[in-house]
Amino acid sequence: MLLRCAAAVVLLGLTALALVAQVGSTFEQITVSTSPASIAAATLQPAGQQPPLQCAVRVEFASVRYRLDGSTATAAIGIPLLADVDTVILTPAQANAFSVHGAGASPSRSAQVNVWCW
Repeated sequence: MLLRCAAAVVLLGLTALALVAQVGSTFEQITVSTSPASIAAATLQPAGQQPPLQCAVRVEFASVRYRLDGSTATAAIGIPLLADVDTVILTPAQANAFSVHGAGASPSRSAQVNVWCW
């Protein structure tokens, strides 16, 4: 009985490793100033890999506003995301609908939006 349980745990562990290996991870840096931007299709649909299960978004240098409803974020409309403070975790549907605008950015001071998907 103990041998069967050990074999089952090993099998489950190997299955989990295989699933993680298939998903992989992607990373993208988006520079945002006075124009809206979104996550690139190659980040969300990497060639030869399963699509990511979630994405983390973190901003540096200037605050931004973002939307997850498929509409375009503007300098005045969207959820504020503070530079060097907030991290947002997105589902695949949210990542596909993600729009960001440099609310606290200017042409001389851009925000850097780091997106890591896994």
